[in-house]
Amino acid sequence: MRRAYWELHIAIILFGFTAILGKLTSVSEGPLVWYRLLFTCPSLYLILLIQKKSLRIPLRNILSMGFIGVLIALHWVTFYGSIKASNASITLSCLAATPLFTSVLEPLITGRKFRWYEAFIALCVGVGMYQIILATDSETFNRMATQGLTHKYGKGIILGLLSALLASGFSVLNKKLIVNQDTYIVTFYELSAGWVLLSLTLPIYQYLNPDTQWVFTGLDWVWLPILAIVCTTLAYTLSLNSLRHISAFTANLSINLEPVYGILLAYFILQEGQELNERFYWGAVILLSTVIIFPIIESIGKKLTFLPKNKSKSIN
Repeated sequence: MRRAYWELHIAIILFGFTAILGKLTSVSEGPLVWYRLLFTCPSLYLILLIQKKSLRIPLRNILSMGFIGVLIALHWVTFYGSIKASNASITLSCLAATPLFTSVLEPLITGRKFRWYEAFIALCVGVGMYQIILATDSETFNRMATQGLTHKYGKGIILGLLSALLASGFSVLNKKLIVNQDTYIVTFYELSAGWVLLSLTLPIYQYLNPDTQWVFTGLDWVWLPILAIVCTTLAYTLSLNSLRHISAFTANLSINLEPVYGILLAYFILQEGQELNERFYWGAVILLSTVIIFPIIESIGKKLTFLPKNKSKSIN
């Protein structure tokens, strides 16, 4: 269990770089994800060849992996679309909705009972991210509060929340799928399916977005391989390994540390102009606290759930 948490935390740190690398690259969100997968899939295949692992698995499993891969690809497109429409801080803050979505989706998909303490923790995460949003871009947030989704960042928020919903969906589905499957094989089939989907739909994307930027400029040739191999192949393999031992909700809850890392990186690397005041640190403390105390609350919640009900004695 401890190793699973370490693997997940390393993956989270790597995920924190994806928003920064996405902002640094000049290509549009659709081509960006397509290139990311184009670099990632061959690296996974090479790993499988080195490990001499067979890709022969039941067709039903391949189709399940393919469906999850489509969700992953759409998650990335909406994620980078949100960054391009707004900024890295707002996008990463929107991802804090992932545990809330997971607390609802996981019982629906897996059939387990709804857990009140997961919803409570998800609300605590929301409070923490609210503080971080106010701290990182208070002027923009105040304008959005009056203008709503008509503000120029409204599109970014919608895409960010959709990205969080998709992330919740594929995490829950992967939890069911990864039990008896090899991590690298699952990742290869999922990401390959995502690349095929994008390859088929990019002409439509290009038609709807004629100003799409495809050509690499500057250091794109450096950023994209790092994004694909380090922040995708390695990070997703580590996160899938961790799902063998922890729940999808716990994984998504821990991944809420990604916005903290990402926003700090955005401040120092992208120089987006955030003023990290005391609100940011209070929000970060709330997020860190929820991640740390969740196992305790989960343990208490399970004990309360399984307590035998008191039987009323008949007085006759």
